[in-house]
Amino acid sequence: MRRVLLTALLALIAAIPLLVNAQWVTFVGTVTDSEGRPLENATVEIYRRGAFLTSSATFSNGYFSVYAPSGEVYDVIIFKKGYERKNFTIDTSRTSTVNLGKIQLEYALKAIAEVSRVVAYQGSHVVVPLRITNVGAYIIAAELSLSAPAGWEAEVVSEYGLAARSIVLEPGASGKYFLKARIPATEIGTKNVTLYLSYYDVKHYLVVSFDVKHRNWRLVEFRFPEIVAYPGSVSKIPLRVSNPLEEVCTVDLSVVAPPSWAAWFEANGQYVNSLTLDPGSFTWLNFTVRVPENTVSGNYTIAVEGRSSGALSRAVLQVRIESRYDAISVEAATPIVDVEPGSSAVVPLTVRNDGTGASLVTFYIVGLPVGYLWHLKDEQGNIISALRLSPRSSQRIVLSIDVPGTAPPTAIGFIFRAVGLNSSASVELGVNVRGKAAVEIESVGWEVETTLGTPARFTIIVRNKGQIPINELIVQVGGTSPEGLRVTVTPSIIENLPPGSSTSFTVTITPEERVAYGRYYIPLVIVGKGIREERVLVVNIRVGSQLFYLAVSVAILVLAVFTLIRQLRHRGS
Repeated sequence: MRRVLLTALLALIAAIPLLVNAQWVTFVGTVTDSEGRPLENATVEIYRRGAFLTSSATFSNGYFSVYAPSGEVYDVIIFKKGYERKNFTIDTSRTSTVNLGKIQLEYALKAIAEVSRVVAYQGSHVVVPLRITNVGAYIIAAELSLSAPAGWEAEVVSEYGLAARSIVLEPGASGKYFLKARIPATEIGTKNVTLYLSYYDVKHYLVVSFDVKHRNWRLVEFRFPEIVAYPGSVSKIPLRVSNPLEEVCTVDLSVVAPPSWAAWFEANGQYVNSLTLDPGSFTWLNFTVRVPENTVSGNYTIAVEGRSSGALSRAVLQVRIESRYDAISVEAATPIVDVEPGSSAVVPLTVRNDGTGASLVTFYIVGLPVGYLWHLKDEQGNIISALRLSPRSSQRIVLSIDVPGTAPPTAIGFIFRAVGLNSSASVELGVNVRGKAAVEIESVGWEVETTLGTPARFTIIVRNKGQIPINELIVQVGGTSPEGLRVTVTPSIIENLPPGSSTSFTVTITPEERVAYGRYYIPLVIVGKGIREERVLVVNIRVGSQLFYLAVSVAILVLAVFTLIRQLRHRGS
């Protein structure tokens, strides 16, 4: 310490001759903070051509006075811990006093928000970029804190996403940060979030204002916001329930309907009043409305409200009530069908009611010949005589016409009529009765006899007793014929057999020599377009006449030999 003081004293003594002969300039001024309050102990330094010359400190009123030789260009630097550093370059060649006036020092940390006033909506997550710069002369270690309205969530994070509670910046350095704020779903109006920076003996702040607007949360939305209904009707309207929030939420549902109207919510067949949804998800419900029978025509309004975490959404359904009437129509996809005698003609029909009221629909047929019977079935197969149709609805039914077995080939036209309460509809239908194919097998005694190697023949007589020609008539062996029996049929095919005419087939059975004697069964099938008849032909394989006589002779010879032997034995005894 003594050495330092001695060095300073020697420098002062050496400078005395210069000071005595020099002309002086005085630097004066007042240093204040950003709000105009005087700053005490702020440092004022004088530099000449980059070299330090002298310095001073401000008094309690912020005033300072510093002397230096005149006629030079000086750099005047003013700073204080916690405040910015200011630099002035002054030429003193033409003045003896330099009054710097009131010098205002801003805070050492300069915080700037990229957007100082934000327009946002209820429930929004807002991110505001910040830049904090150290414009002072010292390293700054600052504490960060936030003040936000009740219910808000706010924090400062670094550019790497780390929560920032304190920061350290060297002189001239800057850092990028983000102010994150979550606005409550019920907030409205202008609100402020304040960032406080505390370091050394100063504390200042940055204010970011939020103009919070009302938000259409769209928690509930009708797919069809306008419908037409009728007194006594029940309508189901799809309702979308959504979660626009960034967290799991439960949406509570309520409805405001005209007096005596009934309305409820259904999900998967269950009555519900609330739903829990994941963030960003949605689901569909059925909103069911029952209109009282005595409701007069006019326009009505139903409101559905959804509430979740303070968010409110309202969906309005406009219902126009109209007077009731029916408008019956009937359609046939296949108005003319083919059918054979003894079977049923099936005609699918669709009955519609495009009116505004339900109707009891009855059915009639005009023009069907005697002996042709008819009946109706619904989609479940139930026999019906009438049908109740709701407004704007349709139903499929099936008309069956029973055709007599003796009906000749013919085309029949008739009218099917559907009659409602206020309207009726007709459709022309037809049945094309086709001729029936049938044969009669006139051959009898389906049994033949033969011997080994001798062919046996059987004639099959076929008569067409149907109403249409029979084409491609053949006789074939059904399955596999007995081993050793060769079966052939002539002719192989009859191309056309007209109604009432007959034809014949010859079946030839040739047994091979290795076949054993006995009884064999040969299945035969008479096949043609629309017919099939099955028969069995019995074949008896017997012994031939020559073999029979040979066997008898051998037997007589054996008997004679046996008799002779007995006589010889008798004589010898």
